[in-house]
Amino acid sequence: KDFVIPDTAELERMGRRDLRQEEFVCTIDPATARDLDDALSITKIHDGYRVGVHIADVSHFVPKDTALDEEARERATSTYYIERVIPMLPRKLCEDYCSLNAGVDKFAFSGVWHFDYEGNVTKEWFGQSVIRNRCRMAYEDAQRIIEGDESGETLNFVNEDAPREELVPKVVRSVKLLQELALKLRQRRFDRGALSLNKGKLKFVFEDFNSRLAPKGLTQERQREANFLVEEFMLHANCRVAEKVSQFMPSCALLRKHDPPIKKKLNNFVQAAKSFGFDIQAGSSKQLRESLNKYSGHADSDCLRFMATICMSLAKYVSADEDKRSPVAHFALAAPLYTHFTSPIRRYADLVIHRQLLLALDIEAELQRQGYDGYTTPADAARVDLHELPHAHYYTHPSDVEQIAAHCNEKKEAAKRAGDASSSLFLCLFIRALAVKSKAEPGIPEKLCVRGVIVRIEEAKFTVYMSDVAMTYELHHNASTQRWKDENRVEEDNTAFTVNWGAHPESGDVTTEKVTLFSQVLVTLDAVVRGHMELQATVHPPWERDPARITPLDFEL
Repeated sequence: KDFVIPDTAELERMGRRDLRQEEFVCTIDPATARDLDDALSITKIHDGYRVGVHIADVSHFVPKDTALDEEARERATSTYYIERVIPMLPRKLCEDYCSLNAGVDKFAFSGVWHFDYEGNVTKEWFGQSVIRNRCRMAYEDAQRIIEGDESGETLNFVNEDAPREELVPKVVRSVKLLQELALKLRQRRFDRGALSLNKGKLKFVFEDFNSRLAPKGLTQERQREANFLVEEFMLHANCRVAEKVSQFMPSCALLRKHDPPIKKKLNNFVQAAKSFGFDIQAGSSKQLRESLNKYSGHADSDCLRFMATICMSLAKYVSADEDKRSPVAHFALAAPLYTHFTSPIRRYADLVIHRQLLLALDIEAELQRQGYDGYTTPADAARVDLHELPHAHYYTHPSDVEQIAAHCNEKKEAAKRAGDASSSLFLCLFIRALAVKSKAEPGIPEKLCVRGVIVRIEEAKFTVYMSDVAMTYELHHNASTQRWKDENRVEEDNTAFTVNWGAHPESGDVTTEKVTLFSQVLVTLDAVVRGHMELQATVHPPWERDPARITPLDFEL
């Protein structure tokens, strides 16, 4: 049945704070997003800013240990393909009841912070709330405002009594204030040593997104200031929630851990980069970030960032009690504690941490009732009888949290592989359409030839990164689809290998090539069918690497 927001008296009885008048809330998301997890609000106050991060209160709609909860736990994550989403929750929940859609009152889990002008937190509040999204913005809308366009011509308002002339300036002011503070928070985070390894992402252009036809073009999607603005406040909320839950529930907090990089891999990367003229310092995360930033405008910038990413350990979910001898810090974010709180519609881990935060807030309130004031230790929290608390049923034993963490890790990787396969499939469809279209229109290239850089070498294979399509491809040394002879030799430290290309077509001489990290090649991409359609990359021999062969991607079919 349809969900209706209770009246004010009932909200007060539920302990839910009404922020509909107090906060001017907006969302900033991809234009095609249907599940709106997070919203932001900001107000200039006498000594700085009051900022609200409002997250869909999925825990209200998904009771623990129900069939719905069990199914969400099994799925663990939504899976995103190019043309569709397989949601973690039923669509009625993720696109309607839980989603923070514009012009509708919604239940949220909010964090409200007071920041001074330097970005220090001076006051904090967490709790369940009811909000109203006053304006849904796409990233492009927020970006226009950041770049100085205050007209608000592209902004849409739903179910609003206030005139547009009153609403547009409020939205513009909110975005500008959020950007002003986000820049300060971002710089503070970088000063602590946080990394930024963002690189380009392949985006497909469709005539009609819902038609299920092949894409008509390719483009690169890059994060801009509007993306970073939202990211900064989500990171802040995730860090503070991790610290709050760990303070009051130190043995069972579900955290996100990222270990330091593998030193041997990182040293090999630094040495290989140096041999090609890139001065990369990696003594600390801050040095690595600053080194990579020096080459932001370089043609190999994405390649450098990808190779640095390869050296990194894989971030994973852990139970705080899983291994007390091992730190649970997040290396890339330079954060002592981190979790996922801001996307409960699409990640089960976030739903778990919502429940844990509710219980942690109960423990905090009980300690305050008992006379504890200020910072409390884990020993203080252990004195509280959980059975007497309103959200006692949200307690999860550390061993169960460990199982949830392991399952979420597994499902997250599976979802990523599925998403990558979807991108590969749609690139295949574009290549197939390219071959057909080129026969009718001579100006359309027949094949897709792109620049590639060797980013990883292993005993039996190597990986080429193709920045034009933001993809990697693994090539086996004995692959029958390649034009080299099956006589390749790999050096013992896996830093180089020698390729026998056979006889040169003009001189007849046997051509060998020593390939190392950062070696540049040309690659032709084809779509082949081997039971299913898959991408096939073929490396050109040295005598066929004229840059003129590269296919420009500034056209549409």
